Amino acid sequence: MILGIGIDSAEIERFLDWDKFTHRQLLKFFSQREIDYCTSIPAKSAERFAARFAAKEALYKALSNLRPQKPFLLLTVAKKCEIYQETDTAPSMRIDWTFFISTFFPHLKTAPIAHLSITHTRAIATVCIILESKSDYLLTKNKKSVLLPVQKRISIRYCK
Repeated sequence: MILGIGIDSAEIERFLDWDKFTHRQLLKFFSQREIDYCTSIPAKSAERFAARFAAKEALYKALSNLRPQKPFLLLTVAKKCEIYQETDTAPSMRIDWTFFISTFFPHLKTAPIAHLSITHTRAIATVCIILESKSDYLLTKNKKSVLLPVQKRISIRYCK
């Protein structure tokens, strides 16, 4: 079951001056590994920082769907997730689900699966994150498991 969807775009131009920020300022939003990856090829630094920024914003939006009545800070999300990329693979996201479940989402029985898609043009980086439940059960306030409702499937037909 889909628990949340987040989409965000960031203008790459906003990150062209990333080198004007101190290392300490960058660490407020990005992990050390993210900074190392983004700065490893200077010509690609701005697009990499923009994509990671957009990914953290998109995760924030997806998580906000799980708790719309009680917002939390974007910086909290930024420090508890990391976008990484192994050699010759698509980017992935590490999320500290132990922190998020214990602090914000005690009703989740298991950590969701986060699906990540990142794309960019010369001007804009766009990210989509879909949070999917691993289980069809949630914990209610009285600690009972309840089956999640089955979502109606929508089929799209193409007309000629």
